[in-house]
Amino acid sequence: MSEMIPFSPNSSVNFSQYDNTVVLAQSVRDPEVLKQIEDGWNNFIESGQVWALLIGLFLGYLFRTFIS
Repeated sequence: MSEMIPFSPNSSVNFSQYDNTVVLAQSVRDPEVLKQIEDGWNNFIESGQVWALLIGLFLGYLFRTFIS
């Protein structure tokens, strides 16, 4: 089993393997995730895309029943 080495700023653990590590980050402009989901859902309903989804599901179901 591997030995666990506790980390502290004064420890002798060498982190030179991480010298060339690229760190990716993201800047969040609006952190209100639930508000964004609500706005997306309202846009989905108001733009009529829900009808396209329902019609597509219905036609797909009909197509599946006629093919099989």
